[in-house]
Amino acid sequence: MSFLHRLAAVFSVSLQRLWAQKGLTAATLAGLVAGVALIMAVPLYADAVSFRVLEEQLSRSADRARKPPFAYLYDYIGSWAGPVTWADTRPLDDYLRGPGAAALGLPVTVLTSHFETGVYRLYPGGQNSSGVYAADAALGPATFATAADLAGHVTLTSGAFPAAVTAPGAPVEVLVSDARANALGLQAGDELVMFNPNAAERETPIRVAGTWVATNPDDDYWYFEPSFLAERLFVPLETFRDRIAGGAPAINRAVWYIVADGNDITTGKVAALTAGAGAVMRRVENLLPDTRNPI
Repeated sequence: MSFLHRLAAVFSVSLQRLWAQKGLTAATLAGLVAGVALIMAVPLYADAVSFRVLEEQLSRSADRARKPPFAYLYDYIGSWAGPVTWADTRPLDDYLRGPGAAALGLPVTVLTSHFETGVYRLYPGGQNSSGVYAADAALGPATFATAADLAGHVTLTSGAFPAAVTAPGAPVEVLVSDARANALGLQAGDELVMFNPNAAERETPIRVAGTWVATNPDDDYWYFEPSFLAERLFVPLETFRDRIAGGAPAINRAVWYIVADGNDITTGKVAALTAGAGAVMRRVENLLPDTRNPI
């Protein structure tokens, strides 16, 4: 008898015996399934618990209030380190939008940036250099700012989104928060002046193009609490780059904010992710020194 015939005979006899003792066979199979399930459940449960603990630890920091666990914020503050030019920010912007985001090792769901000037004083239209940019006559402080994809996350309460204005002397169109507009009695079409004696353009005429509120204040997009942005007058990137910043060291704050999807993280990946985040931070510090990661 050939080997194949002997093997077939063994299987045939085995199947006949299993069929003759159906109850014992079913019980044995149930026991095997339960054993395998228990063996698999332990590491899966441990991974789930470890992931929950990791999320809680990441969310515990006060700086992470309202932010997802796997969020990375790179923040350059010119008040501490000195203002920078638009060109100074380009290497870091290119890195974080390309290899830097990939090096974090997680799928990126949000990647935005925010740039703003130092503080100006906001005056009603019609002021002039003879009369009087006295501090006590100002409507209050304000800064020019631009943020990537802001239009996709705000709702206009009046007017329209500002158009790019790069011609010197022409009124800069700005987007004002609804709360600030209500506090100052502003509406779309109003003309004002931004004054900063240290800026390249000391007196910048502006026109309110529209007012905004956050569409969803709890959206992962919000790198800062929307109410914190009330004093920022938002302009298109082209206006900020070519008219407001120009080639001068006018940028007083530069922020890059990345939110990643951590749903597929296991405990075995934590060390690699930590190493990746550390490598990205070291590169960030090289490309724009004094940039910090506060969360």
